[in-house]
Amino acid sequence: MKSYERVVVWLDYLDSERKRSEGRRVPLNSCSRAPTLDELTLACRRLNLEPEPQVARYPPDRKRVVV
Repeated sequence: MKSYERVVVWLDYLDSERKRSEGRRVPLNSCSRAPTLDELTLACRRLNLEPEPQVARYPPDRKRVVV
């Protein structure tokens, strides 16, 4: 069963090198160039969230943080 109390944030959402059609969801002036999983995890911790960094099984090589 899915947990609807959690939010998944993919690194692609915040990557300024991607187009909106490629999965970016944040405006360019708020994006980071090639964000890392460590940076996103640290940002979540600074917001007093409990992040769970994960590497997705499919599609391969995609990283996310479950908050």
